[in-house]
Amino acid sequence: MKLSANTHNKNGNKLVYIQDAERLTEAAANALLKTLEEPRPNTYFLLQTEPSSSLLATIYSRCQVWNVPLPTEAEALKLGFLLNFRQKHQNY
Repeated sequence: MKLSANTHNKNGNKLVYIQDAERLTEAAANALLKTLEEPRPNTYFLLQTEPSSSLLATIYSRCQVWNVPLPTEAEALKLGFLLNFRQKHQNY
């Protein structure tokens, strides 16, 4: 897997999504830790890791852990349909 990070802004809130957060280099993990210690207002971080992975303990201690199972194929298809429907009808 490839390490990736994305940000999204909506209504003054900012979401930072980091996929495969357990793969951060030491320097990147330390930079993230500093950011988590002093976050900007209305900024939220979503760190995705594999269940069996080990995230730096100091980062882990600053997180609220949510174990989210993968959806079934039917659930994923339904969610994809709903998101597509919302995007198409957003301006109505």
